[in-house]
Amino acid sequence: GIIFSKLFSMILVRMMDMDLTSPFFISIPSVVDTLFAFFIILLAVSVYSIWKIWRYPMIRSFGEKEQADSSTMRFRTRHRLLAV
Repeated sequence: GIIFSKLFSMILVRMMDMDLTSPFFISIPSVVDTLFAFFIILLAVSVYSIWKIWRYPMIRSFGEKEQADSSTMRFRTRHRLLAV
């Protein structure tokens, strides 16, 4: 975003046929705020994922459900060709 902002401002100045120089700077408070927001989102998603994994153990997923017939799982040749 920082680089594209500078690029678009340079394009705008050139399109307006103005003789301006716009300095390139990085706003440290904005970078810190962005990193903080991403960290909070990452933390929330991680806690939610850990809670879901802890609540539904994997052993329940593997053994209790019936296995589907292999005949219903087979793909026909035309389905294979259509998938490609």
